[in-house]
Amino acid sequence: MQGLEQLKDAMTDLHRRKEAMREQMQAFEALQDEIAALRARAARDPDARRKLQRLDDLMKHGGQGLAERMTEQAGKTEQCLKRLGDEIAQLALAAAPQPEASRERRTPRKFARAFV
Repeated sequence: MQGLEQLKDAMTDLHRRKEAMREQMQAFEALQDEIAALRARAARDPDARRKLQRLDDLMKHGGQGLAERMTEQAGKTEQCLKRLGDEIAQLALAAAPQPEASRERRTPRKFARAFV
């Protein structure tokens, strides 16, 4: 039963992390959409050009550390999810009922009393 509870906890944790990852992906897609909109307006909108220039400067100079941190976090997340998957597989194997030995393969019992 303890293995089953651990499996439930692991599945809950995995679901929570999946939701967090989904939210981050939605935020990233929204950012990409905003950048695309700025690029579309940049030819006629000086404010859009200025924002794109600031983004370009950030990515050239200050964004490198951010990109490295994001790559590092992605690697850690991948390792964590792999480890979690391995633990879930082990828990599933441990929680599975073990088949009993067949009657033919059981060792015969010894009698406790002595026959004369």
